[in-house]
Amino acid sequence: MAGTDCVGYAKDVIRKIREYGTQILSDDDRDKIVELLSNANIIDEKKRKQHVLQTKEIRK
Repeated sequence: MAGTDCVGYAKDVIRKIREYGTQILSDDDRDKIVELLSNANIIDEKKRKQHVLQTKEIRK
């Protein structure tokens, strides 16, 4: 699977976003992205651990 090197911690993503001074997306687009990311977040601890293990295997 390609693209796993683009995965980052939330604090790093937020820092990177704040580096940009010009608004590119509308507030509506921003809200849709936030909703998409929130829905994709794995909150079940067991599922999260499994996801992390699988991600590490892909990176090898």
